[in-house]
Amino acid sequence: MKNMLRVAAVTPKVHIGSVSGNVREIMDIYEEYKDAADVIVTPELSITGYTCADLFENRKLIDGARRGLLQLAMATCTGQSALVVGLPFEVDGELFNCAAFLQGGRVMAIVPKTYLPNYGEFYEKRWFSARKYDAVMVNLMDPEDDGDELEYDGSRAVGSEVLFGNNVMIDMGSVDQRVKLV
Repeated sequence: MKNMLRVAAVTPKVHIGSVSGNVREIMDIYEEYKDAADVIVTPELSITGYTCADLFENRKLIDGARRGLLQLAMATCTGQSALVVGLPFEVDGELFNCAAFLQGGRVMAIVPKTYLPNYGEFYEKRWFSARKYDAVMVNLMDPEDDGDELEYDGSRAVGSEVLFGNNVMIDMGSVDQRVKLV
């Protein structure tokens, strides 16, 4: 079938606060699906686990997530599939809840979450900043380099044919509302 995109939405086993454990789980999934899907999407904050809470203030966890991101990017050299992973990512001293798009051994984009829930069991504003921009493009291939961040406003998403989201609220509204998102 022409113009078909095969997407695998996967849920790796999560090791809260263990970047190495989560990277290993994600790499295993990538190896399993790299020939079966065009894009493999993991959940929000999949590199660290969503429920790290105050561990998000731990420098070792944040630096480890950045290194884990590079490891996962390199893993995409072994297949054609792109990989979307979630991680806490720091820019200019602010921490963001981000999704990273990896392909061909490179970090192609890092997209910060723009809406942070702050009710019920959600306390994201305690640890993360919301971003006004839709994308932060970075070059992270050299772990010794801090990366040159280039910011793009929401106009970068205009004309996009496919949008990936690795965070979904439990209540997504009516069918009509969900269709409007697509």
